[in-house]
Amino acid sequence: MPAPQPDETLQTYLLAGFQNTPVAVAVTRDGTFIDVNEAFTRLTGWMRDEVVGKAAREFGLVSPDDAIVLRAGLDRGDRVRDRAVTLFTRDRSVRDVLLGASMVWLDGARHVIATFVDLTEQRRVERELRAREERLRLIAETITEVFWIADVNIEQTLYVSPAYERVWGRSCRSLQEHPRSFLDAVHPDDLPRVLHTLTVQRSGRPFDHEYRIVRPDGEIRWIWDRGFPVPFEDGTIQHYVGVAQDVTQRKHREELLRGSLERFELVARATLDAVWDFNVKTGEAWWSDTWYDKYGLRRDQPPNLEEWSSHIHPDDRQRVVASFGQILSGGDQQWREEYRYRLADGTYASVIDRAYILRDANGAALRVSGVTEDVTEYLDLQRQLQQAAKMEAPGHLAGGVAHDFNNILTLIHGHASFTSDSEAVASDPRGSV
Repeated sequence: MPAPQPDETLQTYLLAGFQNTPVAVAVTRDGTFIDVNEAFTRLTGWMRDEVVGKAAREFGLVSPDDAIVLRAGLDRGDRVRDRAVTLFTRDRSVRDVLLGASMVWLDGARHVIATFVDLTEQRRVERELRAREERLRLIAETITEVFWIADVNIEQTLYVSPAYERVWGRSCRSLQEHPRSFLDAVHPDDLPRVLHTLTVQRSGRPFDHEYRIVRPDGEIRWIWDRGFPVPFEDGTIQHYVGVAQDVTQRKHREELLRGSLERFELVARATLDAVWDFNVKTGEAWWSDTWYDKYGLRRDQPPNLEEWSSHIHPDDRQRVVASFGQILSGGDQQWREEYRYRLADGTYASVIDRAYILRDANGAALRVSGVTEDVTEYLDLQRQLQQAAKMEAPGHLAGGVAHDFNNILTLIHGHASFTSDSEAVASDPRGSV
């Protein structure tokens, strides 16, 4: 068999390249398909024998407007390079492609070789990335926290959200031009601690700290700053992403709460009654010293409802515990129960428990605070008074009967005297005067 001629070899290579290239290629002459490769059939869904010999416009691969522009350019002899067009497949699904077209002469006739690079997936990813970046930008620019990105050594600020201007009272541009300028605002008393945190950041570890800043107007604000390293694929840390939050109001509330707790504890120590507090959401409880000293509750374990209920007299326990559970699920603002409670020496005291229930906007119980008063002596005195009253009643009755009997005797005596005097007058011969 004779060896192939050079022209035949080149044609073989060209044909193999035409069929095997991942780029969709179509060859047309006078608007009629001459040949298409396998990538074209995969992209469009049309098989080779379905398109060859037929006019390209019959398949509506591109929009009429794009077809007119392409045809006009080719007629002028222009070469189409990377024109973004929408390609319509056999099932009329849409693909984003880059179209290229060139005019060539083959066998004395003008042919057009068109290539189609499918960018649909790439464009989808790009759109998703743009949408994600836009969402992140909107979030970063609308949240009250300061979102920032900086290098490990704080020598470059890659991004800082607009909230920085509201919190620090300084421009974002000033921070980007002078990345370490935020340290100028740190309160002098907190600056050493913040500088120490920067050494932690340079080591590539997360950090979480609070400090004060002094705004240009002299106002002092508390900042809660958190930073997280961003590792590259090789494990190195070059950048940090962080969130700085203005927690001034929280700090003020904590100070007010701390002051209230201190006053509450002073009142609890000053009163002889047992004071308690129960957080319904967390299940945490607090007892004053009276609970430990007088009622013998254990100090070696956190206060809880089980420990409290275990000291209630067995005959009262079920009623009291059920009553307390009802106020948590009900809507009352106050609770009152009287029961017997075991003292540290094992005896029982009569107590009256009064509590106020704090509820949220939906009526759910948040907190219950109360005072437990020992009324044993009061009840004993009350019983003594009642007993004395019972003992006095017969005496009063006897005294009343004696008084009435005395009145009767007086009346009888008077009547007898009157009868004697009458008989004496009747027997007197001198008669009556």
